Formats: sequence, structure tokens, C-alpha cells
Amino acid sequence: MDKLQKLFNYISGYIIPSEAEVLNVLNIAEGYRSQVYKLFKDVVEDYDDVYIGGSVARGTFFKDDFDIDIFIRFPPTLDIEYIKEMLFTRLSEIFPRDKIRKRYAEHPYAEIIFDEYSLNVVPSFKTQYPGWLSPADRSYYHNQYLKERIKPYRRDVILAKSLFKGIGVYGAEVYIGGLSGYLTELLVLYYRGLENLLNAIVKWRPPVIIDIEKLYSSQKEIRSVFEGYNLIVIDPVDKGRNVAAALTKRKFSMLISGVKAFLSDPKPSYFHIFSSERAKPEYNYRELIKSHPIIVIDLVHGAKIEDIHYPQLTSFARKIVRQLEYHGFNVYKYGVFSDYLSRSIVVILLSTDRQPKYIVYTGPYPYLSGESSFLEKNRGLIKWIGYDGRWYVLKTPKYSDVYSLITDVIDKGLIKSPKELYKKYSVYRLNLTRLKRDIKLFSWIKEFIVGDEFWKERI
Repeated sequence: MDKLQKLFNYISGYIIPSEAEVLNVLNIAEGYRSQVYKLFKDVVEDYDDVYIGGSVARGTFFKDDFDIDIFIRFPPTLDIEYIKEMLFTRLSEIFPRDKIRKRYAEHPYAEIIFDEYSLNVVPSFKTQYPGWLSPADRSYYHNQYLKERIKPYRRDVILAKSLFKGIGVYGAEVYIGGLSGYLTELLVLYYRGLENLLNAIVKWRPPVIIDIEKLYSSQKEIRSVFEGYNLIVIDPVDKGRNVAAALTKRKFSMLISGVKAFLSDPKPSYFHIFSSERAKPEYNYRELIKSHPIIVIDLVHGAKIEDIHYPQLTSFARKIVRQLEYHGFNVYKYGVFSDYLSRSIVVILLSTDRQPKYIVYTGPYPYLSGESSFLEKNRGLIKWIGYDGRWYVLKTPKYSDVYSLITDVIDKGLIKSPKELYKKYSVYRLNLTRLKRDIKLFSWIKEFIVGDEFWKERI
């Protein structure tokens, strides 16, 4: 047996649930299914319209680590707002209100949090392709498609999820931008096992196109429909959907790089359950913090829903960065962090937080419109036509430092940011003394500075 298979067998002992454990979790889920059906039996057509979905239904969850997904298929005649109100009202009849969280991805659902696991109750409509009324309508057909097909690869799917989670590319949530559980199962199924999948990943060159059921006549047709994606996996139950649409370009590259490093030297530390055993090289991040300004925009707010707040936060950060670059600041990188309860931050690493006394601004070509207004606007200032044929002007920058720029941009509403994004904010340069007061943030900042690709010294 080769090194890779020995490692898979070793990891399996920690993360693969036994048949008895799978049965026990299914029994627990069945109990909740029965309870949920009783709550909604007056508005669903039959018992099968309340079903167990996700990894529990297919036995592809981690040992001692699972969430239970119960889907309700409502008649398509019902209004989604009525369903949403009814969902939370009725669930509070059998579950404590403080345990129920209103969650939103593309679609509202309820999360009931217990000590050992979470129960997700997801409303959907009893429809079929192509007449979906909500994104959750497909889930019933996903379950039907995979339930039997994935059985021979159950172990490989769980190992794949653990490996991808360890690399940092597992999870289709907007704040992760990685591979969903459903996508992971489809990839393992398509390549007929984890080892084949990993060997394929290191050879991937975008765009990678996978059409398991051959729903399209050619790859050219697929590329024309799904332009701009690095990975295109046609949903077997919906030809109009790319299952890998949530995968960002960064996470696509991280997946290839991480798998390449793993195959070159397979170790338990690549799997999420052994991530604490990784050797952590010491980078001189302290020197970087001292020598390069790291600007923090600290936002104070109330409790937020992750799937709504994260896109707002990243959009806000991008707008700030664009303003900085427009006014001549050299931004190396930026990132966002949130606890989704009371605080979010935008972190920006720049070459400098101060502007020189004068900056060169680019003007128009003389043979295009705008020359007259440019010369008039900059009358009395040093101007010249450069070697590239454009006008240039040397002038005092509008903002002498990033702090006044960011404050002005926010206070004067020069960028559109959602009013609900923050109650108050502060802008400051990061320093180690202030940072070490918050251990979680300290850890995140270090990863932001040096990068979270833990394998980068091993390739």
C-alpha cells in the first residue's frame, strides 16, 4: 500500500463515522423531520415533502461533527414572505426562541443551535426544473441524484472535505468563497475517487469544465454560457447552473497549490482535524508592522447576518481602496474581518500613510478633448507633455495622509456605504501593543500580513 493510501486509512479513523454512527444520526434527524412535519402538515401535501437533506442524508459528514438539514417543500402557490413569517413563528412553538437564528444565504432559513450540532430548517417550493421558485428547490433533486451514486465514495468524500477544509478552500459561503459539500461530492463522483481527483486538480488549467450528465453538446457552448469562471461544473439537475460559481479565483489557485504541496509530501497536518500540528514558520511580521503602515478602519455595529454583512463589508473596503489609489496612495493588499456581533474591521497595507508635498497627476492627450479645460484648471502650475505624449502636472495632493482621506470619504458620503453597516467608526495605524489585546484579531492580522497558505515553504 502506498504512502497516500496509508495516510487516508490513518485519517479515516478520526473523521469517518461508522455505519452505526450514521444510523444514529439519521434516527436523530428523522425525529426532527417528524416534529417539523407535524408543525406544517396543514400546508404541505404529504410526509415526504419534509425530508432530510445535505451530508446527513448521504452519510458524508464528519465523525462527531455534523449539522442536520431538514427541507420543507411548500406548494408553489404560497408566498415566500408568508412562509418566512410562518416558519419562525411555528418553530418557536417547539424550540426555545433564544436557540433559533434567522439565517439568509440566497434564501431565508432557520438555524436552531444545540450543544452538539445545529438543526437547519430550510423552506423551499415543490417545483422542478426549470421552474424553480427558490434556490433551495434544487436540493430535493440533488439529494435524489447523489444518494445512491455517492455510496461507493462516501469515505473519499469525507476525506476530500477534510483536506479542502484544511487547505482553507472548503465552504461556499460568501466569506469563504470555496467548494460546497455538494460540489465536493460531484467532483469525487466524476473522478471516481479522491486520489484520481487530486491527481486531476494539479493539472487543472482554467477554465476547467465538467459536465457529468453531458447536458451540453460541447465545451465551447458551456464556455459561452458560463464566461469568466475558472471552474465550471454543470449541475446534473439544472443545466443553467454552475455548481462552482461561488469558488473565487483566489480559492481556485489555493486549491491547486495546496493539493500540489500535499501530494509532494502527504502529511496529516493538511487535514482540518490535525491543523494544529502544522509547523508554523516565524515571519518577521513585527518589522513589517513597524516599517509599513497598516491602516485599520474599526467599525462598531449591532448583530449581523454573515451572508448579508460580508458582501457589504467587502464592497465598502473596495470603495475605500479605490479612493486611496485614485489619490495616489500605493495599496499593497487589504482584507476584512468581522465577529458579526458588534465589530468589523477593514485592514489596508500601504507603502506609506503620508503623501509627499507634490504629486504628478496625469492629464489628457493634446489631440483628444479635455486639453483646454486641463490647462485652464491647472493654470500657474508646473505642466509638461511627457514622453508618452500626455500632459502631466505637478500639484499639491488634496489629502496629505490616509486618515484625513478616509474620514472625509466616509463623513461626506463620497462613497455609498449601507447606513446599517456601522454605528460609529475609528481610523488608526495598527500597533502591536493595541493589537495584542485582542487575541483572535491578532491571529487574523498575522495571517493577513504573511498569508494563510501554510504550505508555501514546502513546495
